[in-house]
Amino acid sequence: MTIQQLIFSGRTTHRVARHAAFWLIYSFHFYVQSIPPKTFAEFFTATPYITALINTVCFGFFYMAVTYFFIYTVYPNCIKKEKYLSFVIVFVVAYGIGVFCNYYMAGFFLHYSNYQTNTADNRLSLSYCNTRWGMIIAIVGTGIKLSKDWYIQEKANAIILKKKNRAEIQLQKGRINPVLLLHTLDDIHASVENNFSNSGSMILKLSDVLSYSLYETDDKLVPAEKEIENVKNLFALQQLSGNSDHLILHTEGNFAGRYIAPMVLIKIFEKCITLFQHDNIKSNTEMTITAKDDTLLVNINCDDTRMAKLQQSIAGKFDQSYYRIYVHKQHTENVLTFEIKLFFNKENSQQPTEPLYEYA
Repeated sequence: MTIQQLIFSGRTTHRVARHAAFWLIYSFHFYVQSIPPKTFAEFFTATPYITALINTVCFGFFYMAVTYFFIYTVYPNCIKKEKYLSFVIVFVVAYGIGVFCNYYMAGFFLHYSNYQTNTADNRLSLSYCNTRWGMIIAIVGTGIKLSKDWYIQEKANAIILKKKNRAEIQLQKGRINPVLLLHTLDDIHASVENNFSNSGSMILKLSDVLSYSLYETDDKLVPAEKEIENVKNLFALQQLSGNSDHLILHTEGNFAGRYIAPMVLIKIFEKCITLFQHDNIKSNTEMTITAKDDTLLVNINCDDTRMAKLQQSIAGKFDQSYYRIYVHKQHTENVLTFEIKLFFNKENSQQPTEPLYEYA
């Protein structure tokens, strides 16, 4: 049995062990602080130890009873439901009942221990003292229960949030831009109807991209080579459909042994296609993908109008911890650069744990 199981497990054996450990520790403490030697010599006699034992037996049952009453009745019915007035009333009533019961237990203790004279004042004094300590240990036990429930709930919320984020990532990864997909399907349909020879190749390229997005992106990181390959498939699909005259794609550097969050490059490429596919600007848009150490650079060279549209469309859609977007001068032209963090280890502990992009 681990400490984690002992504290948080709901199994019967673990709960019994947990409660037994708590009461053994507290009973030992209560017993030790109840040893009442009047002189140093009494430390070496049995009297103070027997007195402490009688004291523990007489009042220990009240401590346990009131603690479990608070944990299993007051806590769920008053505190959790935020019925604080009811809690105050129950607390006062429980205190009164405790004083009443402990008054008679104090008489039993004084009769058998000879600790003090068995008078009403002494019984009442002991009753008040032990009732106060009983209420204190009950509040402490209730606090422990509340803290444990809060911790368990926070852990459960964290797991739910992690699953939610993971589901969002999976949903976003698997979504090819619907506008692009519909246009591509229209192009394939037109190609098939006109018996063009590139129809089969278009279907295969689209199948490869969809297969990748749906079935090969389950991990948080995928090989950069695989992502680049499917960007090229998407580019080839646009070439076969005759829609890529305005778009030029280059890849440079070594992508082997590097990993990237899946679908990020494809999303950027989709943006370029869907934003510029039907504009009236005749100039080209050139995209260059370059791997440099642990950074992948996507440089997009286009006219200022397209650059403004693209920057506005992409800005704020990506997690800024792993991506950076900026415009800079390259030779005499403005270039929009998208920096993406690469990983050399697929199981990297610093890999993204939340959605890296947002579908607009």
